[in-house]
Amino acid sequence: MPMPIIPRPEAELIDFQKSALVIDIHVHQKDFLSPVAKRIARLVMRDALPEFMPLSKAREGYVDGCVVAMIGDFLLVFPPTTEKRQKLARKQFLLIKKEVEAGGGVMVDHSADLLRAYENQTPFFVPAVEGADLLAGGLGFLEELRVWGTRVMSLVHFHKNAFGTVNATALQYWGNGKKAKMPRGLTSAGESLVRELNRLGIIVDLAHADRETIRDVTALSRHPVIVSHSGARQLYDFHRYLTDEEIRMIAGTGGVIGLWPMYYRNKGMKTPKEFSDHARYIVDIAGEDHLAVGTDTMGVPGFMEGYRGLQDSPVITAALFEAGLTENQVRKALGENFLRVLKAAETPG
Repeated sequence: MPMPIIPRPEAELIDFQKSALVIDIHVHQKDFLSPVAKRIARLVMRDALPEFMPLSKAREGYVDGCVVAMIGDFLLVFPPTTEKRQKLARKQFLLIKKEVEAGGGVMVDHSADLLRAYENQTPFFVPAVEGADLLAGGLGFLEELRVWGTRVMSLVHFHKNAFGTVNATALQYWGNGKKAKMPRGLTSAGESLVRELNRLGIIVDLAHADRETIRDVTALSRHPVIVSHSGARQLYDFHRYLTDEEIRMIAGTGGVIGLWPMYYRNKGMKTPKEFSDHARYIVDIAGEDHLAVGTDTMGVPGFMEGYRGLQDSPVITAALFEAGLTENQVRKALGENFLRVLKAAETPG
């Protein structure tokens, strides 16, 4: 295993960050929670909850673009019907679009548009959906999501749904993960959804999915799949992290794993050194082409030391170098690996 390199001077690190294609593959818009939900979150998690910040903070951290997710999970948007979930998805999309345009950014849904925005130094944002619950009434709404520019969708979020099963429900989240005995894995509706996502060029995100769902999707998908925010369970036994087998399943499709700097209630990565350890481990297990960064900014109750949000992206870059990664490997992890996955999803399978 390569020895960690000497930390780079801050100016040199910033110059590197400016020269690299930097894409955070999982963030949220600051107003995706209702005002009431925000107040509850601040009350319950007041000891650690990061500030809700605008997406324009990406500029301060020299982040070129983000995959920004709407929420389709009923636990966070509350509507009891699929129709109301879809209505709220439209509202979330318009909030994202308005904020992006007000900050001088653009929404992109194709790798060529992404690269054009990058070359023009224009912040870019790729629409995504976290939790496919809003498709429970049928896959027809997926066409509308694709028209909006959606390029990433996670099948499940905080509970099992019509498509697959999770590694933990919301109530189990800060415990030890799944406990209930139930049929697990991709359902027949889930198989249909994966095929339709492949057809439309939408990347399947398996963050929050359990082993059985990961196994089924990686065997079925014709395109690379991702886990947008996670870590290595071999280093820390957290149900949101991936086993070596799951890491290899994702890499076997050509996909990527977004390293997640979350820390809360003694779960996750407490320090940049722990983040570095996870980066090194995933590269050693899967190879340099399968690491990315997904911070879940605006969607987590706490972060590792030294990281507050998109404006602190150089902290992540420094940690990748501390893992002993080469400049080429760091560039891949910061954005090039995800760009490759995005391009692959645009190719008919």
